[in-house]
Amino acid sequence: MLKDIALISEEIRLCEANDVEIQYYNLKGETPILHMCPGDLYVICNVLHDYVSLLKEFMECVEEEKEYTHAFYGYHATRCKKIQEKIEVALSYSTEEAIRKCRKKRKREDDVGEDALVIIAKKRANRAQIEPEEKGELGNEVNRTN
Repeated sequence: MLKDIALISEEIRLCEANDVEIQYYNLKGETPILHMCPGDLYVICNVLHDYVSLLKEFMECVEEEKEYTHAFYGYHATRCKKIQEKIEVALSYSTEEAIRKCRKKRKREDDVGEDALVIIAKKRANRAQIEPEEKGELGNEVNRTN
């Protein structure tokens, strides 16, 4: 039991060594410290990027008569973008670059994978059509001989 606790503590220590330390100020004047792994911060950057995109899309749909709503979403989009950029600079990460790489990889995989998948699907569909016809012909022949 004690050995397990020591192993778990060591794992936590190793994880924290790789974590990014985030210190912030709250309204009570305290400076809590938050430990997060870089992967979690990448996810936060990606989520902020998506949220900014959604806000901008929504702003395009909002009637210009609703200036307050338009300004409100614009302000939040700008604020989220600044937060995203701060995290990206600290991590030497680029959401835009990650998206480009992902799209390039997906396109490359789709070109090859989709063709092979289509070929296999067509072969299976042809086999499925041929097999019942053959079974039907054999069934008819058996019935004719009886």
